[in-house]
Amino acid sequence: MSYTKEHELEFPKASVTVEGTWIMEDASFDYAGTHCTGGMSGTQECYNIVLEEVVFVDASCPESGETLTLTSDEQESYTTKAKEMLEDNCKEAPCEVTIKEHYENERADAMYG
Repeated sequence: MSYTKEHELEFPKASVTVEGTWIMEDASFDYAGTHCTGGMSGTQECYNIVLEEVVFVDASCPESGETLTLTSDEQESYTTKAKEMLEDNCKEAPCEVTIKEHYENERADAMYG
């Protein structure tokens, strides 16, 4: 299951729009009751949010709003910078919460229709 959203990022020479796709890796595990857990057994839910892909959408001039035509190297450079920014920003709420809620809703829809 994935979560995709467009993001507008500001750079000195361009306002860039990218589309980021995140996935939730389910690393949950079951544990057995032992003296360490007070005889309790269960499942420890554990999720890892991973930015899977960032795709360049477009760029515009920050002052005028006019669309910029960028070379493929420029697009790749902005996409790489955007990926770094999105990875850093999404380690905190509310982005992390939004992705987790989306994942839980998709999982519930898949289970219960």
